[in-house]
Amino acid sequence: MKGNAEKSNRYYKNILFYLTLLLTFPIVNGCYGITELDDRVIVSLVGLDQLQNGNVEVTMGLIDTRLIELQEAESLHVYTFEGETIFDAVRLAILEIGKQPMWPYIKAVVFGPSFKENDVKPYLDFFNRNNEVQPNHFIVFSDKPAREIVEIRSDLSNIPAVTVEQQIEHQALVSYSPEVRLHYFTEMMFSEGQVGYASIIKREEEENVHKIEGTALIKGGKWIGTLNRMETRGALWVQGAVKGGITIVPFKNGKLSLEIVEETGSAITPILKDNKLSVKVDIQTICSLGEMMALIENDHGELIEEINRSAEQEIVKEIEASLKKTQELGTDIYGINRVVHREFPNYWKENKESWPEIFSDLPIEINVTVEMKKMGLFNNF
Repeated sequence: MKGNAEKSNRYYKNILFYLTLLLTFPIVNGCYGITELDDRVIVSLVGLDQLQNGNVEVTMGLIDTRLIELQEAESLHVYTFEGETIFDAVRLAILEIGKQPMWPYIKAVVFGPSFKENDVKPYLDFFNRNNEVQPNHFIVFSDKPAREIVEIRSDLSNIPAVTVEQQIEHQALVSYSPEVRLHYFTEMMFSEGQVGYASIIKREEEENVHKIEGTALIKGGKWIGTLNRMETRGALWVQGAVKGGITIVPFKNGKLSLEIVEETGSAITPILKDNKLSVKVDIQTICSLGEMMALIENDHGELIEEINRSAEQEIVKEIEASLKKTQELGTDIYGINRVVHREFPNYWKENKESWPEIFSDLPIEINVTVEMKKMGLFNNF
């Protein structure tokens, strides 16, 4: 909680600093023109829900610039507006709140479950076209209406948006969810295959707090499937994006907890033989023994190698689970298509239109190598 409070305070201080600059040097904005600070409110979190009538519901977590120095809940407000487009809803918001939104400080944009049936791509244009919006805020998807996510007022931070941002950033400790920002998500959505992914945000009903876990699989702009936390880490292994976490390894008469120190290498190698494509994935990682809940005689010289092999098998299971789900849905979120395009351009030119089908049946060999370090001192390990 202390860490969250410190981050929230830093967020306030950063805003205060830039607001001071705005007071001194008013910004000329192509959209809004010259504005006074008292005429603005800061947008910290945005939720988008597509309504059945075709309109979009925009929910904004707003910070009142007049009360920001209080660093209290009184400075935070949540408003929901409906419009034919995001821009329309935002302009209607000005009529109700009497202030223009200020966009550079957004932490995340939440897409609700309506985007399982509706294309998300048109809703990215507003954020990419608005020259106040920074391209580095997070993109997340929710099974609950996005409005409900933005409305959560967690006790962990004065600003709920800071809590969301910190939860996503701290996924590096467990690698159960990806970090996807606006610029990268936009790139994936408008790439050749229009396949992408993003974090999933959940609402813990009993505690009324946010939780980031799992991956939303996006194809053709729609949310078509979900990876659970272990399948997500399997995907991150292939992408070379695992930064940390714990692997539980069944071993002899108990279990071992191995801490993932770092992923030292991930390589995707396509193989084309007789015009038949296959892929080899090689993963290398370094782990340390964090906990041993097994009775082990320490006089076995091959013990470390045995632990390594067991850890490799568990990592292979995570990767296989991820591949099974993504191949079923024809969603190549690993960038295998880019590697094939680079290595075999003629093959790619002939087969790129049918890549989802090729990927679904693609033979993929997985090789994992675990190196154990820091076995610990207890019982000579």
